[in-house]
Amino acid sequence: MLIDQPVILRVENIHKNYGKEKVLEDISFEVKRGETKVIIGPSGTGKSTLLRCINQLTTPDSGRVWLDGIDITNSVADINQVRQTIGMVFQDFNLFSHLSAL
Repeated sequence: MLIDQPVILRVENIHKNYGKEKVLEDISFEVKRGETKVIIGPSGTGKSTLLRCINQLTTPDSGRVWLDGIDITNSVADINQVRQTIGMVFQDFNLFSHLSAL
């Protein structure tokens, strides 16, 4: 059962602004080992920004991200090592224009 599984990703109180535009405001959630989460919403609602903040490709203005108990928003975390354990889904269907599924 997932109830007994450890939390592998914890996102707490993430905020991200671009100028005066609030893109992420107080986003918090946990993912347990074996669990799947889906982030859905209309264009421009911060889905990609949230993923970029989790992966530390974009620095959140405030809040924390823990991966396997390590605070990866802490400046002493080896982010390159952390990124080797995180997958990223690209939303651009034409990311590799020379490749085709057909």
